[in-house]
Amino acid sequence: MKQRILGLLDALDMRPTDFAARLGIGKAVVSKWTAGKSEPSAGARAAICATFGVNRDWLDNGDGDMFVQASPTLASATFEELQLAFIRAMIERLPEEIQERVLATVRVYVEEKNRRAKEIEERARLEKLQAEVEEARAAAQEERERIEQEERAAQAARDKAARDEWERRRQEEEAATRAERERRKASGAFLYQSKVYGNVGNVDNLSISQPPAPVVEPAPEATPTARQVDDAEKVELDAMIARLQAIRDQKLKEAQVEEERSKKRGK
Repeated sequence: MKQRILGLLDALDMRPTDFAARLGIGKAVVSKWTAGKSEPSAGARAAICATFGVNRDWLDNGDGDMFVQASPTLASATFEELQLAFIRAMIERLPEEIQERVLATVRVYVEEKNRRAKEIEERARLEKLQAEVEEARAAAQEERERIEQEERAAQAARDKAARDEWERRRQEEEAATRAERERRKASGAFLYQSKVYGNVGNVDNLSISQPPAPVVEPAPEATPTARQVDDAEKVELDAMIARLQAIRDQKLKEAQVEEERSKKRGK
């Protein structure tokens, strides 16, 4: 130890007085070290290593280099890391019996700090999880609204298709009625069109019994009178009116049923 202390003073180019002043101890203590009368305590060795950057293994046993190589990460160390290094160096300068008590206090502080850090981390994790749940709930709500909107659009399309189909059939029936009228006109027959109910469809598609028109036998070598012709046309017109009324009632009933179905689908 004596030779290592003397070698350190030579390497530092420092007098024992200055060496003692830097360590905060008396000159007599350093003189005893250099004379080999005593050796530095563990706290004094820690102070020497922290103050002058001496390798502790070299100071204790002569192993390795005299000085500790500068850490390449020292320039990038955080303020907290520098504080911890300074505190560690200060603790190592204390007597051994005091170091244990200080280290116990530091361990309690570190454990409490770690516990608080874990609580903060857990709180942040829970908040993030809650945010993810809220985001998933909002996405699910948007998806439900989109599906409902698509269902409403599909229902509206079905309703429109049903109305278009009904309109197509109505137009086909009207076209068939007009064609029948033209056919009867061409053949000399008469197709009655009600002024009250209008033309509501093809009367040939309904199974409504038509009372036969009475047959008037003409007198020998005589033609039917105008009165007889009017009676036959009246019977045919009455039957035609009955058929048209039945068609109208049927169409109105179908329209009411379709309207009720549309209202139920809308609810």
